[in-house]
Amino acid sequence: MTNRIDAFKKHIQDLGDAGVRKTTFYPLLGESLAQTPGEPRAVRRAKAFVYLMDHVNQVVLPHELVAGSILGMWPLDEKPLSYEELLASADEAVQKYIDVKTGKDTTEETRIAVGFKKGTSAGQARWALMARDHYDTNATFADMQSIIHTLEDKYKDEPAVEKFEIGRVIERRLEYTYDEATMRLLADLPWEAANHLDLNYGKVVQLGFGGILEEIDTFASKAGPEKAEFYATTRMTVEAAIRFIERYADTLTKESQTEEARRALELLEMAEICRKIASGKPESFREALQLVWMTHLIGNLGGGSAMSFARFDQYLRTSYETDIANRTLTHAQANELLACMFLKVNEPKQRTVQSMCIGGVQPDGIEGTSDLTKCCIETCRYLKLPYPNMAVRYHDELSPEWLLDEAVKTIQVGFGMPMILNDRVWVDNLTSIGYKPEDAREYYNMGCVETLIQGKQSNWIGSGGINFIHLLLEVLEETKAGKHSFSDFESFLDYYVEREVAALDDTHLNGARQYERIQEKNCDPFASALIEGCVEKGLD
Repeated sequence: MTNRIDAFKKHIQDLGDAGVRKTTFYPLLGESLAQTPGEPRAVRRAKAFVYLMDHVNQVVLPHELVAGSILGMWPLDEKPLSYEELLASADEAVQKYIDVKTGKDTTEETRIAVGFKKGTSAGQARWALMARDHYDTNATFADMQSIIHTLEDKYKDEPAVEKFEIGRVIERRLEYTYDEATMRLLADLPWEAANHLDLNYGKVVQLGFGGILEEIDTFASKAGPEKAEFYATTRMTVEAAIRFIERYADTLTKESQTEEARRALELLEMAEICRKIASGKPESFREALQLVWMTHLIGNLGGGSAMSFARFDQYLRTSYETDIANRTLTHAQANELLACMFLKVNEPKQRTVQSMCIGGVQPDGIEGTSDLTKCCIETCRYLKLPYPNMAVRYHDELSPEWLLDEAVKTIQVGFGMPMILNDRVWVDNLTSIGYKPEDAREYYNMGCVETLIQGKQSNWIGSGGINFIHLLLEVLEETKAGKHSFSDFESFLDYYVEREVAALDDTHLNGARQYERIQEKNCDPFASALIEGCVEKGLD
């Protein structure tokens, strides 16, 4: 790769060790929501998003060639608690948890404070601990692990609490708290961002935000008055996104004034690109990449989680191949630009499991693997970092052999990527349950392994977590204790499957229905401006 990328990677890793960070997300949203009581929910939601985009700080990182960082919303805490203070607070929480479990303290206030939920099984608790994501912890990762191990050792002989419970209680306690009135405003709205999806980056690249505004206006002019609020709020948020990118151009220009000549020119070039793509359609690979990243960043700043770049090499392929043909871009330069963007996905406080899907057949059934696909795999292999969580789509009859070779070569490096998705299996499965073939061929991995159709689906609904290994152990322990008797393995397996189905009904189905009712109160005008079908129908 290049010296720039090696230096930038070191800088990103050093940022992760720089200390704890406290977000400005809640205070900024609270400032807006405090000014809009009584207004319609979607309007308040849009205005809060606009306020966030207009006021969140902007940061420029050294070495980067792609602008935009989430760290403006996550400044370092200038007065963090000491290790001793954190340990004392965690110890107090564990002791209160034990008091609740043993009946010494029955007050609801204490139960809530320590996160005690009646009926929580060991399996569910272990799941919660495994899935932790420290977005808002007030301790460094190293301090958090040290405190957990210290208190696990202290309470190792305490029969009322298990090790996994100690970790869960500590993680709940060692979090920042924010102004109660602010958090109540957010809870009453309610605030929920579209997440676990892609923001239809292909549409953004094709139209630009200016083109999306034109689309909103076109459909708004044909709609009745009952749709006016939807179109007004989507327009507000897209305009805010444009201003955010334009403001980044100003930030880059200002930063250039304090840099040495060569870096100043790079920053001014980045500023020029940002001014162009804020509302205009990108005309080069670098401009398209910058627009994709800014859109992704805005989604993350707004509270999105597990966002996916979806079929990244498909919607950027035309600009890449045009630049290569015109000799305004080389394969090596593309590697460097991709590395700059991939590194930014690994910044501290970037949201979790941000995925990317490359390769695979196109909607018309023609294989879509290209030189850009190879470029993405090479960059991923060189960086050896967790994100983007990359998947390679492969079809045994249509995909070139080198695609599988490149994927396996990358897997051999040993950092867990890419996953390989079988196009033949996935497309056939999706069409078998009713998807149109052209839609089924647009599948991608969202988050970890969840499967969605690019640009067309909102977040799926799921609820709870079933630890199947724990469930299996329960059945084995019950059998050992004489509660069950099985004549052969098949009868044992049949019973276990019945238990699985019952657990799915109790945990997932009921929980999903409850979550669906909650979702009916939520809205996200910005995401609705991008996901296919929303603007056309005037529906969030």
